Amino acid sequence: MRFYLRMAWRSLRRSRGLTAVMILALSLGIATWYAQQQIFMYLDSRMPVAREHVYQVALERGEAVPDGRASLVVPLLPSILLTPRDAQGVLAGAASHRHTMTFGAPALIEPEGKPAETVRVRYATRDLFELFSIPLREGEPWSAAADAGWLAGTPVDVAVVDERLARRLFGAGSALGRRLRVDGADVRIVGVVAASHREHYHLYERFVPTLDAVYLPLAHARAAHAEADFQHVVASGEAGSVGVWVQLPTESARLAFTASAAEYLTRERAAGRTAAPRAVTLRTARQWQAAFAPGGTINLWPLLSAMCLVTCVLNLVRMLMAKFAGRSHDLGLLRAFGARRRGVMGQLLLEAVLIGLCAGACGMLLGVALMPLATQTLQDAAGSVPLISARAVLATVGASVGAALLAALYPAWRLSRGTPAAQLRRD
Repeated sequence: MRFYLRMAWRSLRRSRGLTAVMILALSLGIATWYAQQQIFMYLDSRMPVAREHVYQVALERGEAVPDGRASLVVPLLPSILLTPRDAQGVLAGAASHRHTMTFGAPALIEPEGKPAETVRVRYATRDLFELFSIPLREGEPWSAAADAGWLAGTPVDVAVVDERLARRLFGAGSALGRRLRVDGADVRIVGVVAASHREHYHLYERFVPTLDAVYLPLAHARAAHAEADFQHVVASGEAGSVGVWVQLPTESARLAFTASAAEYLTRERAAGRTAAPRAVTLRTARQWQAAFAPGGTINLWPLLSAMCLVTCVLNLVRMLMAKFAGRSHDLGLLRAFGARRRGVMGQLLLEAVLIGLCAGACGMLLGVALMPLATQTLQDAAGSVPLISARAVLATVGASVGAALLAALYPAWRLSRGTPAAQLRRD
């Protein structure tokens, strides 16, 4: 093996120009593959998390939506954004199960001794934390009593804040029990959401990264007359602004909820409400992700990187054919002195392994250089995309060596199957 390794290294040094071109050709394909892998590993690590049997509630309507531009962006927007009236009506049938009605809105916070600033507030019921596995570093969500007064708009003085906001406002100490003024009302902090939660996509917000800094009960929203930062006219001037999620653990629970919601819709139509929805639809977390998966140029990355890598491998096959053919005399001497065909073929494949190792290192460096451009294909990044990691290094080097071996299989097989006499006669 040491003899074959020494011969392979000398062969690469003998034709340095061709060796450099082969390494560059393969490294370009590896660079695009590396950047694509980093982007998709980043997205995969931030996939949303929801409890089992959690469903998104949508109301199907039988009339066209006036705002056509928003419908082009999110075709299901009129059904997934419910009016507070409809959300209250359909959730009446889920009283015995976990459920939440939620929306986001900007709010002005006035921390003591610090300048006021505008942050994004998440209004919801306490079940939001349980349904979507929102981790709390300390404390707990507000009590059920705080949710009980949301229909009447009873003021509530409790809140949950994000860990980063808590650190920025209150330092390294505990934020529990501290006071904060939000939209002119004083609230007491009862829980702190772990900072890692901000770096994930969230199902409850149309599968886009959200940066909620403060979580407040819906009762506070009604008392403060808060308006959602994203609304859509669903029908006849009615604006949908809230999302509804419910946990239904059994088939019977799903059927009961659907029947209850259908009864509510029937009563609304019987009462003469012309904009009443026609039917209710439940989507699982998987179906929701499929409907609102990230779009745009990011979907072309696997295809483009695969095409680039295949092209580089095919070019490498041609260059290896030329390089191995130039070593015909050396291979003939090895065969004449007793080397077996598989030994000669192994020696040529070892040379390809060296090319793959060098191309992997160069391709990874090029891929890291491409990462700032690659991250621009993301509509929005909740966290920073890692440039390099141990997993990425191993995967890149392995892919590069594998591609080089694949490219060298046919040239090595063809050059090793000739007789010693025929190989010695070749120029």
